[in-house]
Amino acid sequence: SYNGFSSAPAKTRTIVSRQNFVEQMQYLKDNGYVVISMDEFFEFLEFKGELPPKSVVLTFDDGWCSQYEIAFPVLKQFGYPVTLFLYTDLIHENTCLSWDQVKEMQESGFTVGNLSKTHRDLSRPKGDESYTQYFGAIQDEVDGAEERIKNKLGVKTAYFAYPYGASSDLLIAFLKKRGYRGGFKVAPGGNPFYRDKFQLKRSVIYGDYDIDSFADKLNIFIGQKLQ
Repeated sequence: SYNGFSSAPAKTRTIVSRQNFVEQMQYLKDNGYVVISMDEFFEFLEFKGELPPKSVVLTFDDGWCSQYEIAFPVLKQFGYPVTLFLYTDLIHENTCLSWDQVKEMQESGFTVGNLSKTHRDLSRPKGDESYTQYFGAIQDEVDGAEERIKNKLGVKTAYFAYPYGASSDLLIAFLKKRGYRGGFKVAPGGNPFYRDKFQLKRSVIYGDYDIDSFADKLNIFIGQKLQ
């Protein structure tokens, strides 16, 4: 999972330089990794399809303009699909994506997912918020973002990334009721077929990673013979 990108060496840990991003995408290509779409991943999780060995899903969070200006041209060069998790109040703010840019990325093969409306922590009530108010906040955050994406892009979101990587039983139950296929937290590790589809893992790629650190994040593939 990535956040922002920069053309120069990154000074903020959540920002990956263009040079490092190109090296990472090249590493995937040179070492036999197959970048798959989110739909392909869920076909596997739902026992509807198989995946190549060493399959990888790429995701971007929030909706920063550097995802379009810096990373998007690189991804087109490699032909890699990405899932873009948006928190919709960010779009069209300064330094952020426009809906026209999101539409262009979507039409190129990106999947658009939901990261809530305002990116508030939905894992627990806020302050002295009552349980009823907390449920209303979940509804507003999930449905508000989903409706905005549908109005702007004409698609219904099927995947949710938990703000700050934190979920709750109530949030997960609400997502299931709304027809979402799965939800993502932030944690290193792989996602075998038996993983709970609403507790899926994503490893964050930081700007201070060298190529060996990046490769370590991929060392989750274990070959075993069936007895």
